[in-house]
Amino acid sequence: MQRSSSKVLMAMEAFFSNFYIAITRNLFIPMLTYQNYSLYLLFYVNLSAAFLSILVSYLIYTRPSLVSSSVKTRLVAVHICERVFWMILPFIMEFPDFLSVMYALSQAMAIPASILLNIAIFLSFRNDELIDVNILRSALGSTASILGGLFIVYTTATIKAPDSYYISYVSGSLIGLVASISLVFYPSNTLRNSIHRSEVKSEHMEVRRVNIFIMLTLSLAGANLVGLSWASLLKEMNTPLYLVTALSFAGNIGGIIGPYLWRGFRKYIYAMMLNSITTLLIFFTPWPPIHLIYSAVLSMSFVGFNFIALSIYSKYIVSLGIVEASTLLTAANPLGLLIASLTGMYARNPFILFLLASMYKLSALILSLLAIPESAIIPVKTAYGYGRLIYYIGIMGYTFTMETSKQAIKLTLQLLALTILVTVLYLIYRLATLLV
Repeated sequence: MQRSSSKVLMAMEAFFSNFYIAITRNLFIPMLTYQNYSLYLLFYVNLSAAFLSILVSYLIYTRPSLVSSSVKTRLVAVHICERVFWMILPFIMEFPDFLSVMYALSQAMAIPASILLNIAIFLSFRNDELIDVNILRSALGSTASILGGLFIVYTTATIKAPDSYYISYVSGSLIGLVASISLVFYPSNTLRNSIHRSEVKSEHMEVRRVNIFIMLTLSLAGANLVGLSWASLLKEMNTPLYLVTALSFAGNIGGIIGPYLWRGFRKYIYAMMLNSITTLLIFFTPWPPIHLIYSAVLSMSFVGFNFIALSIYSKYIVSLGIVEASTLLTAANPLGLLIASLTGMYARNPFILFLLASMYKLSALILSLLAIPESAIIPVKTAYGYGRLIYYIGIMGYTFTMETSKQAIKLTLQLLALTILVTVLYLIYRLATLLV
């Protein structure tokens, strides 16, 4: 009975949250684009959000105690705060710097909310039941996203900006608070299990953890790059705003089909192939209505990337640790957003942007085919060997980057101190000259 009520409440949370997300997230980039934010400024706004989100993810990953106790209380608190922050954004569009700060805070608040929600799900459900619950949440969430998508298409088509933005964001955030209320009634005793990581650390687990994280990050880098660039591409085609917002509506329809269409690692791979190819086709299609089909296909097939990560992390949840696994699943998106933002700031040509987005996704696909044993097309031992190679290259790269960063920071501080000293000496010299 209690497990059934947990499923119902998690389903309710997914439904109302996705209605809210469909409005706030999917309208954000088109809203700024049609308020004459340049492509560079769009990437700039998202860059600060990515940095802060990564910092929050890192703090939680290194200090699991931030989310490992009072899970329900903290989840409800950040759940509510996130929705309040997002409600503010359309009212400060005329102040890009302030918007950048508030957007960064809104995105950062979503990190602990997502991690705590993942922890609650991992604690309440395991193995096949976990996958079934996520499929249910995904299907209901996509249904709610369709309703949210219809809502923003209607408001942007019938109400002039910026009033359409205000109505959409306030309405969406209030509906999102209903999801927070559903968590208030979630049974607390299911969240009291041990969530600490197993003390046994094996190379086998570390290799899987790192490679899945890299795969998911690359795929999300491609997805974020598409999301940030698509509205600008359509605006150049003189596409009306309501048709741009309809992309999310079409994507949500695909999101309903996807979880049921792709089941099993082999089908996940097919979905990833389809997603990578479709990404590249976007730029070569000058007729906007066809882009609605592309949006549906991208959403329908992107579940392949997500479900590979979810399936493997849930399989090794005891060894990985619930907090660590939840944090990695959540942190991949801001890291992907960071990569996409940096890419977009230095490669603003639309063709290059969509080409790079496709290459990021293809890289994730190749990694899945060659270095992740569960989905590899080569023998398991060979795949594990490639996985170890990528793992150690990643470790060496991380170590080199950290050491280089420390040296760079140290040198910068030394130069700053020297500059201040020289400036003070010069001021003293000038004052002495004037006195003489």
